[in-house]
Amino acid sequence: MTANSGGKWQEWLRRTPLWILVLVIAAALTAVQLGTRLLRGREVTAEDVLVYGAFGVATGIFTLWSAFRAWAKGRALPPGSPTATNLRKAISTGQLPEDASAEQ
Repeated sequence: MTANSGGKWQEWLRRTPLWILVLVIAAALTAVQLGTRLLRGREVTAEDVLVYGAFGVATGIFTLWSAFRAWAKGRALPPGSPTATNLRKAISTGQLPEDASAEQ
């Protein structure tokens, strides 16, 4: 595993506007829910599409909010703190982060 693995996905996600990410999450969730209803033989109405679409948008917003919250918490820690990202980076490169102490 290299130090830059997953960099393309992270860069793509960083450049994509937030509203597009929310719509992708909402569309995927709505498609799964409506597809399940169709496979069970139930009728899908416009009201169902509206309800599942609104639920998908709310889920997308919550997902991005929680991701940004986790990212902000990680950035609030001192640079050398033993976070999962710093530990992965230290293992893959074989070097400690700049401000890390060897005891930690």
